[in-house]
Amino acid sequence: MTIRAIIFDIGGVLNSVQPTRSVRAWESHLGLAEGQLLPLVFDNQMSQRSSLGQATRQEIWDFVNRQLRLPPADFSKLQADVWGCYWWDMDLLTFIRSLRPRCKTAILSNAWVDARLEMQDHINDDTFDVIVYSSEEGLLKADPEIYRRTLQRLTVAPAEAIFVDDMPRNVRAAEALGIHGILFTGSLAVQEQIRRLLKSP
Repeated sequence: MTIRAIIFDIGGVLNSVQPTRSVRAWESHLGLAEGQLLPLVFDNQMSQRSSLGQATRQEIWDFVNRQLRLPPADFSKLQADVWGCYWWDMDLLTFIRSLRPRCKTAILSNAWVDARLEMQDHINDDTFDVIVYSSEEGLLKADPEIYRRTLQRLTVAPAEAIFVDDMPRNVRAAEALGIHGILFTGSLAVQEQIRRLLKSP
């Protein structure tokens, strides 16, 4: 069956978090082990709730600072330094734009409340036909229903779609529905895998 749509995750695929010297300095200042600060922000009970649409960004940061107990000015600086860790793969985004109009393109991401506004500079209608965020759906990958909703909005069958994610569990869930799964291991590798699938009969 012909591939008509390609669906991408965001975190770990289109962007990545790369700890900076500033973040390392914060970890030292706060008495945290190297590598502890970013999980404290992005992998806590409040961030999980936000990914389901049940908590605001402010509630996430309030939760984080209850652990860190920084004065407001210092905490604002820490927030800016944390967001400064994000790096977008502009080459991959350019490649995705090149796929249209031959294929529809989509986002399927577990993302905090307000992700559509916060990421609109890179994740927008200029590049993607359909954008699905978990916080707007009240569902997380790897729930099969969020994949089905994405396919419905793309108006394609599972066998007509490719799904790219850096988490094996999420790829397996897509494949269980009949979607072609690609486990993301690198930008150039995924571009080549997509090209090969598009050439397949």
